[in-house]
Amino acid sequence: MEYNVDTPLGDLTYIGAYRDFEDETFRSTDYTSLNIFTVGRSPEAQATPGSPFTPGGNVTEIETITHELRLQDSAFNDRLDWLIGLYYSDETIDSRGSLTLLDEFQSGVSAGLLGQSANVLRAFAGGADANGDFASNAFLQEGESFSIFTHNILALTDNLDLTVGLRYVEESKDGSFEQLDGNFDACLGTFTTLATNPDAIPASLAGPAVALNCFIFAAPVFNEENFGPFFAPFSASPLAGLLPQEFDDSFDDEELVYTIKLGYSITPDINVYGGFTHGFKSGGFNLDASAAAGGADPRFDSELVDAWELGLKSTLFDGRARANVAVFHQDLEGFQVLEFTGIRFQTFNVGKAKATGIEVETEAQLTNNLSANFNWTYSDARYPNNCDVLDQSDPAFNPNAANLCGNSLTNAPENVIVAGATYESTFENFNWFANANLRYEDDRRTSTQPTELLSDVLLPGDIQDSHTKVNLRVGVSSPDDRWTLEFWGRNVTDEITKNVTFNIPLRGGEGNRARGQFTQDPATYGVTLRTRF
Repeated sequence: MEYNVDTPLGDLTYIGAYRDFEDETFRSTDYTSLNIFTVGRSPEAQATPGSPFTPGGNVTEIETITHELRLQDSAFNDRLDWLIGLYYSDETIDSRGSLTLLDEFQSGVSAGLLGQSANVLRAFAGGADANGDFASNAFLQEGESFSIFTHNILALTDNLDLTVGLRYVEESKDGSFEQLDGNFDACLGTFTTLATNPDAIPASLAGPAVALNCFIFAAPVFNEENFGPFFAPFSASPLAGLLPQEFDDSFDDEELVYTIKLGYSITPDINVYGGFTHGFKSGGFNLDASAAAGGADPRFDSELVDAWELGLKSTLFDGRARANVAVFHQDLEGFQVLEFTGIRFQTFNVGKAKATGIEVETEAQLTNNLSANFNWTYSDARYPNNCDVLDQSDPAFNPNAANLCGNSLTNAPENVIVAGATYESTFENFNWFANANLRYEDDRRTSTQPTELLSDVLLPGDIQDSHTKVNLRVGVSSPDDRWTLEFWGRNVTDEITKNVTFNIPLRGGEGNRARGQFTQDPATYGVTLRTRF
């Protein structure tokens, strides 16, 4: 909803919005041909016969309410355009997650990870079958954001403008994880074996036995209610750190965000500018069963960026062409990395990241009917060699972050070229057009991690080779533009390219890791009809 009103102080604008998003996922797959586990409710995710437990679905609901109030006007004979405003948002993320182990979990993992022909995991669990073991977990994040801001453009001279923007931001979030339900025969059976018959599990395999039979997304929370007499004896054991921990915590942060830019008009058609921006992206919670395991902090920090840009904007040939050039550099602190684990997404911070590059944008009206555009971006987006300065002895040391130092950012090709042409004309008073465009990308990394953690062992399938994709579109519209009919094709040469690559959970070890990938859209064709009333 938007409401505008003229006041003696200036133009007042209110913008309010309410959004309610709900998503339910069922994935009867662990990316293998075996029945290892399933995420969410599905025909395979049935509790063991006679069990009173029922695994639930994976449902996420996000409810967001926002309010924005702005007042703007001009002053000093229109030499100053000013704006002040307030912004408030309230967001609730309510998520339910479940994972169920299937009938080939113990046998498949025994062979795939432990190299054992016999089902040693079931033996380690005292004969308990993991089939049907599951956990249903609830995650909640409630966040509020408040900011006050101003944006002002001052004409210092007829040719020189100064832009100054300020925004003070306050963020507060409450996050929690609670286990709702579950069945944990294999996990509890493993701890029973360790407590009553420790010789049955070799010391070197005690950790793997717990980590696998107590697969953290289907494992019980480590508390006295679940573990009874075994809780106290194992409280000081590192094995307890392999189990999920409930949490109820808060996150608060504040930041002054600002931008300053000078723009100078060399001629009415050529403008140069330079600017600096200090930006902010709030931190929050990993709503994940593994987020607080071993006493880890489930929160991730805010991200800060200092960005410099110098550029030129020009209009050429009496307005028939446009050319813009910009060079930029960004220093990021606490860079937020989103990693797909094969089951869920998790966010962690990397101390430093940098991006340096140049952008060129051009477009021209070649004839009365034919126009063309050409854009080129070169970007060196990388983690510096000292991106994480913590020593491994520091409790806050994160091997996921340290492993990225000296590598490029994920899905950040150095060169990207976008070019296209459009022909427009009329036939029998109907308007029609045809458009073709292509996008070229250099090689790029597609997984979060470039190697096995803290090693030089490369992860297979990590690079998407350079490629070009072609899109086509042709359309016709009525003389009064009341309707438009378009036929289109995207990626018409059917280039199959990777979007994300990741380690498949529980399959393979270092140097022999099973890998999965999500691909981008193949060749896609369609028809679009637009109307105006």
